[in-house]
Amino acid sequence: MARNKGTMARAKDTTSRAKGTLPRCEGKAAFVPAIVGAAMPARALVRPMRSQIVGPILAHLRSLGVDPSPLIEAFGLPPGAETAPDVVLPLAKLYAFLDEAGRLSNDPFLGVHVAAQLERGTYDLLEFSCLSAPTVREALVRIARYTALLNDLVVVTFEERGGVGLLQQRIPGAPLCLGRHANECFVVLVLLRTRALSGASVVPERAWFGHPAPRDTSALADTLGTQRLSFDAGATGLALPGAALDLPLVTSDPRLLSVLDRHAERSRVARERPHDFVGEVRQRVFEKLRGGAPELEEVARALSMSPRTLQRRLTEEGTTFQELVDGLRRELGGAYVRDTEMPLAEIAEALGYQETGAFLRAFKRWYGVAASQMRGARARSGAP
Repeated sequence: MARNKGTMARAKDTTSRAKGTLPRCEGKAAFVPAIVGAAMPARALVRPMRSQIVGPILAHLRSLGVDPSPLIEAFGLPPGAETAPDVVLPLAKLYAFLDEAGRLSNDPFLGVHVAAQLERGTYDLLEFSCLSAPTVREALVRIARYTALLNDLVVVTFEERGGVGLLQQRIPGAPLCLGRHANECFVVLVLLRTRALSGASVVPERAWFGHPAPRDTSALADTLGTQRLSFDAGATGLALPGAALDLPLVTSDPRLLSVLDRHAERSRVARERPHDFVGEVRQRVFEKLRGGAPELEEVARALSMSPRTLQRRLTEEGTTFQELVDGLRRELGGAYVRDTEMPLAEIAEALGYQETGAFLRAFKRWYGVAASQMRGARARSGAP
């Protein structure tokens, strides 16, 4: 953890130059186009969602000496966002907010550090149900079952396979999941709470993330205790060894758990989420992109329906198959150029383009600037 602390110290030493300033903002909507591109047809990106991490991020910035007020104003957040239990905003705006918060803090491991400082009760009924569970396994089962109480976009699953427990979160149609800082916060928080509540130095078998591989993963690897990290996975999660699943929790309370579970079950049933058809189509497109731009017929087969039915259902949702493919390429292309050092030719291949030039022309059409210009501007800004 020594390197982790050093990263935090560097962040504190350098935040004063960013204090209270938002040089890239010229209005409440100024961030979003620059970060995630123009109109995005994916419902998951524009549909309002509740986020419990916005307040802790703002509070963390303040603890570093960065006034969060300009950020609150720029993103049109409620005045009490810093202490609110959750904040409602579209996923696209959450991406932009977290990216800007990382820049202001000058901390590339913002999510890692926020996870280590989150106050007890941040995740409300879900959290207290997990705390009262008898074992690590039962706590993970409740994370998967009750996440819908907090957010109706994120899907969390837990399964045991090959003697390993797999906890994963994904957002259908949004392969970046919650974005780098929120993804890393999720994995680190689950592991840190597992260690604290079991009293054991649990080390995951591996961890995976929806966002592209960042330039530096040192503090993340140090905190997790493993170098077995994978990125650009379309989902975010970690694999815990089977022995860790049986560990008892020091906070276990069977009577309280019974009360909390009854309340959580009633709330869960009342909040049953509708099926996101567009999100599922985007997920299938993402899975096939590296082999080239997928054809409508290919995706229809994967969804066990005819091409005509797929076209009709997308039309009913107000979009087309080509719009979904273009929107996903735009979203991923921006993330790869902005947040990684992948050569542009490799990015083009990852997005299913046969020629790099075709990708470069598309990128300029999406963002209004050349890919090399966006990458160069970010490097000059000193953004993490």
